Amino acid sequence: MSRIDWAKIYERYQAYAQQSNSQEAQQNQLKLLAWIGSHFPKDTPNALQWWIEALADEQKKWFVARVMEHRHPLPQSLLAPMIRAGVRESDPSRNRAFIQPCVQTFGGISVQQQLLHYVQQGTNPEKAGAMKALFWTGNFSDLPLREQIWQTIEHESQTNPDPQVQSAAKALLGYGNNG
Repeated sequence: MSRIDWAKIYERYQAYAQQSNSQEAQQNQLKLLAWIGSHFPKDTPNALQWWIEALADEQKKWFVARVMEHRHPLPQSLLAPMIRAGVRESDPSRNRAFIQPCVQTFGGISVQQQLLHYVQQGTNPEKAGAMKALFWTGNFSDLPLREQIWQTIEHESQTNPDPQVQSAAKALLGYGNNG
């Protein structure tokens, strides 16, 4: 099997997205997504290097998210890069595209643990992004983890003056108290 040039596949996908006939474009995109699904690389960091790098690109990351909507299970090698893309996405509704495939494959607890690490160790934008992403992980069924997450977020809300962190913490704490 010859090596696939994923950059060219991405360019083809983008060309379909810019077609004037939206129904034809959707059909072409779905056909291409099906083809990608049948030719997706093995789950190794080397084989998935293009995909890992694409998740750090502001445009290409949406292509990866779209492919992962149709790809289950999510490759283990893409778990951390997908979560990182979700944390770095500032729009709290669009970060769902990166978080939900992770939850579907690896479960909410695993994703919550990684997001907690960002809240504890990340930069202020990463802390705020991780708090926003926690919304999409579902119920906090692991009681000790839930307690650790809430305590960490409460601590950040009381000690971190960053407005993004404050806003994200207040939103999540308000949701947790009402949900």
